Amino acid sequence: MNSLTKPDQKSGSFLKKTLLLVLKYGIGVLALFLLIRSGSLDLNFLKKTLLNSPWHFAIALFIYIFGVNGFAVLRWFLLLRLVNAQVTFFTVFRLHFIGLFFSAWLPGGTAGDVVKAYYLYRGRSKEEAKRCIASMVMDRVIGLLGLLSLSVLGIVFHASWLRHHPSLHPILLGVALAGSGALLVFALLLWPDAKWLKPLFHFLKRSKIGAFVSEVADAMTLFRSLGKGLLLAVLITIITHSLLISVYVIWSHALGSQLATHFHFLVVPICTFTNGLPFTPAGVGVGQVAAEWLYAQVGEPHGSEILVLVHVVVFLVGCAASGFYFGVRRVK
Repeated sequence: MNSLTKPDQKSGSFLKKTLLLVLKYGIGVLALFLLIRSGSLDLNFLKKTLLNSPWHFAIALFIYIFGVNGFAVLRWFLLLRLVNAQVTFFTVFRLHFIGLFFSAWLPGGTAGDVVKAYYLYRGRSKEEAKRCIASMVMDRVIGLLGLLSLSVLGIVFHASWLRHHPSLHPILLGVALAGSGALLVFALLLWPDAKWLKPLFHFLKRSKIGAFVSEVADAMTLFRSLGKGLLLAVLITIITHSLLISVYVIWSHALGSQLATHFHFLVVPICTFTNGLPFTPAGVGVGQVAAEWLYAQVGEPHGSEILVLVHVVVFLVGCAASGFYFGVRRVK
């Protein structure tokens, strides 16, 4: 009886995962279709902008590859060094772009992390693998903290303007809650041995995956006494996100927008949060809807077009990054 139920369970699980994946792609396609049908996303206008803006495209591509991703690689390498993980800079570079390839095509902004974790775990001692995974977790948390820092700065800078735009107040509340949650996660990662957390980690250790999560949490304590290093990582993150915002600014100018640059620092961090939600691949569709609405609040009518052009750069770099995966499968 068991031999019959196990295959059924596996096939049922596979079917659920497949349907969920189809649903996520379907949501993105539907969102884009509705934007195009409503006229909020003008494909002819986008095509004309791309053809008439080769220099904008070249500069955006350069900043995204060497600025945004270059600093992201540097941040992760720094965190690996802080926990004495023996991973070369070139390996970090390759793994980052392999992750970029998967994140560009799979739902959510963290899909590539699973692939990076697999390569880091394979062929390493258990202790070093934990250090590597701990650096990845910290990299994500610091990336979120850096993004939230920019978002808070944008809100503070526009405080007087925001008081007269109540439609954005729920979004600001969401940013505040996300910031509080990120700080809580940061604290949990650094102090997993706190007495009030012991029941949680005792519960996790009952399962194989939970035990590994608990071990990684223990490895995170290595960052406790590395305040200066973590602060440097946060500063690198702020530079990284600022460079990403500059890509939005470049495409905004290419579209003929007169929107002041400082408004991008208010809108883009919130757009980035939306793109990271695991609804569709790289937030396509859902991200455009959010960008259309958010940019409209600051008087920019081409929010969805701006994000499409940013996504063009992201997907092209993601396609190019596939060479790091298909060309060199073995990572040491």
